[in-house]
Amino acid sequence: MLKPVKGIPRLYKYYEDTVVPSLESELRKLNYEGPLGIDAFVYRDNERTLNLKPVVEINPRYTMGRIAMELGQHIGPRPLGLFQIYTRSRI
Repeated sequence: MLKPVKGIPRLYKYYEDTVVPSLESELRKLNYEGPLGIDAFVYRDNERTLNLKPVVEINPRYTMGRIAMELGQHIGPRPLGLFQIYTRSRI
């Protein structure tokens, strides 16, 4: 396992030093202010080695992880629940 840099996990450091400055520059040009979600994933290659794809998509919305975290702050510890999204066609 890679050691943190000054107490910050290396992945966070990568986003902080590399991804955020590039995005910030481009978003300022567009005058965008609002939520931003970056989708990433971990995968195994043909040699079965774990790899990170740090940026898959960039979306102008909150991620489901953020929504889950916010919901978690409003309910008790160790809750059990169900979260569903309904479209108008399903109502």
